Amino acid sequence: MEGFSKQRLNLEEELNIENNQINFGSLFEILFRRKKIFILVSITFFIISTSNLIYRRIKKPIYRGSFTIMISDPFTNNRTRNEGIEDLALNKEDLDIPTLVQYLKSPGLVSDIAKNNGISPLNLINRIKITVPRNEGGLSSFLSKTLLISLDGENRFKMQKILEELSEQYIINASESRNEKLSEGIKFLNNEKPKLLAKVQDAQEKLEKFRSNNQIIDPIKEGSDLTNLIEKTKNQILEINSENVRLLFIKENLVNGILYTEGISQAKSNGGSTGLGIIGSEQLLLQEILEVKAQLANAQSKYKNNSTVVKNLNEKLNQLEPILLKNQKSAVDAAIIVNDSLIKSYENQLLELQKKFISIPRKVTKYSTIIQELESLEENLQSLNQTRDKLELDLSQGTLPWKIIREPI
Repeated sequence: MEGFSKQRLNLEEELNIENNQINFGSLFEILFRRKKIFILVSITFFIISTSNLIYRRIKKPIYRGSFTIMISDPFTNNRTRNEGIEDLALNKEDLDIPTLVQYLKSPGLVSDIAKNNGISPLNLINRIKITVPRNEGGLSSFLSKTLLISLDGENRFKMQKILEELSEQYIINASESRNEKLSEGIKFLNNEKPKLLAKVQDAQEKLEKFRSNNQIIDPIKEGSDLTNLIEKTKNQILEINSENVRLLFIKENLVNGILYTEGISQAKSNGGSTGLGIIGSEQLLLQEILEVKAQLANAQSKYKNNSTVVKNLNEKLNQLEPILLKNQKSAVDAAIIVNDSLIKSYENQLLELQKKFISIPRKVTKYSTIIQELESLEENLQSLNQTRDKLELDLSQGTLPWKIIREPI
């Protein structure tokens, strides 16, 4: 009995599965037997649809009109150094096309036009289509700064009227919005100017106080002058030391009995050191010695060394040379003393200059900070005035920010 029951259950399950499955063969058989009815229904539906379409196109055609508006002037894209202040005053942002499209289709902008033409604002909003056409030619991959506004409608004349009113409303609204921004920008700049003037005055007072406290007009220039003086003083010390080396060499020769044939004098050179030069009395004495030496040489060629003439000349030369050597040694010693005094003086001067220069870098840093702040504020003030003048000129000119480049058709 149990085996019979299980067999019966399996048979019922198979029948249920067959009932749940779609029999496509039976379905095709039914359609084939009733193909005339199916073809007749299809032809009737096609004729009705086609007739309705032809009727609507003839009796109730749908018209589409459009116009193109330029929303950015391509000839005024060059930025100036005052552009930042102008952007701040006008609260400029990058052009947001999606938001602009929603604004142009907003009820606040099109409600009056819809009421004037006897349609609901929602109906007009749904019929307005705004797209951004692409540039043609080589720049086809870039969107243009224009908007294509199109409108569908059954009444061609009403649609033409609505498009004209829309184009006029968009231009008026853009102009009013621009003038409002310009007025707000001018108001903002007028409010900011007193604050900026106060900052400029504070910076000027800082500079005045700095100059008064440090008793200096321009530490940068003074630092440069001190640097040049320090370098010049070092060169003078170096030059005098070189001169002393030369004097010591001459002195050594004089000690060895070698006369300085240029003569000796204490004369200031270009660097301020004492140089050696010829003076009148020494020149005469030197000339006399040279003449005696010449006579002696001539006599030695004619007479013997023990002759009276040679002896007299040697005796005269021995009298004159010590006198000149003594004078020249005295002059050299005097020159060295003077040079040593000059070196000491220049070294003291150099020390004072270096002490004075120690505070210059700190003053230059503080001065530069004040000057940079003042120049920056003055430049900002100048830019603010120029920007305000530009905005006032733009407002008075009343130039339209948008332009219809293709009339409604």
